[in-house]
Amino acid sequence: MSGAIVLVTLFAAGAQALNLLIPDRGLLHGVFALFVFTQLLTIGAAGTNRVGALRSLVVLLGSLFVLRFIVLEGLYATEGSTLNRILRTLMSGATLGGISYVANAPITGYVAFFTLVLFVVGLLLLPCESSFPLVARPAIDAVAVDRRGSEDARRTASDVARSFDHGDPPQPRRME
Repeated sequence: MSGAIVLVTLFAAGAQALNLLIPDRGLLHGVFALFVFTQLLTIGAAGTNRVGALRSLVVLLGSLFVLRFIVLEGLYATEGSTLNRILRTLMSGATLGGISYVANAPITGYVAFFTLVLFVVGLLLLPCESSFPLVARPAIDAVAVDRRGSEDARRTASDVARSFDHGDPPQPRRME
């Protein structure tokens, strides 16, 4: 039961984190959502371990944060410079008014950063090992030794697993 609670909480927190980083409406919402979807598919298809997946997720969330709360907020700030107003006018004309964005209060970026840090820390605190793995792997510390027990015939199960990962089947040892 506690695993289901953790799963539901993790889903809700992930949805809120992504909702925080994606603009609310308009063309930018669609572009950001498509970017997030393709990047999450890439992370899932890579099949990396826990550390690699967390690293990829932190890079994704960090890049979304920079795009949303630094680039867009700086571009659409109400007290922007003359260059900002010219760029906004050119972008509005080039996209026929499709890009509309309402700037948030300055404190919103700080609250968003604190929220994302809490989310990533929560992901890091999840347990590392699964009690029911989806894919069974051979034990890492098992050692296969032939009848003679010679040192050159020792093969660990991790060597066998690595050979499967590279697509070539393990070669049988010649018994003399």
